[in-house]
Amino acid sequence: MSWKGQVKSLVHRIQDNYTHVGNSAKADILERDGDFYILVYNDCGGYDKHSFSAWEDQTIYSFRRGSCNVVIYRSLFWKKAHLPQIQKDVESCVTGVIPNYDDYKGYPRKLRDTRIYKTRFVGMIAKRHDVEVRYFTSDTKYGPGWWTTVNVYDTDTMKNTGRQFVLIAGWE
Repeated sequence: MSWKGQVKSLVHRIQDNYTHVGNSAKADILERDGDFYILVYNDCGGYDKHSFSAWEDQTIYSFRRGSCNVVIYRSLFWKKAHLPQIQKDVESCVTGVIPNYDDYKGYPRKLRDTRIYKTRFVGMIAKRHDVEVRYFTSDTKYGPGWWTTVNVYDTDTMKNTGRQFVLIAGWE
């Protein structure tokens, strides 16, 4: 779906779900709750290098163009008051949570279901791919969620492997 299609879907959702408020409030919701993450990292393919679990109507992917990958996520319900919870959830994954797998397809969904709650976006990108995280229209230091570097552990020895991912979670 095109960016225009994504925005149209968002507008329709706000129109449909906020029938109890006036146009001014709807405009405020679009403006205020329009918190975005922008992820840019080196061109790569394969679930051993990156994997995501996201609501498709809030996420845009552009892979392997111009020597980079770009992912944009839009949080609809971010509020500064959510920061302590999402920070705690994401930081709990820094050590001893991410096993050394050859393929992480589906793993961000597992994190969403079991550790990082109230999110509609969880992404893992191998740190060696020069990951840049940006956000806009958010009123907090880390944007509409939280991100950190997490260590990968060996399931046999339970020791860190030296491999790392940038783990990003976006609020609903």
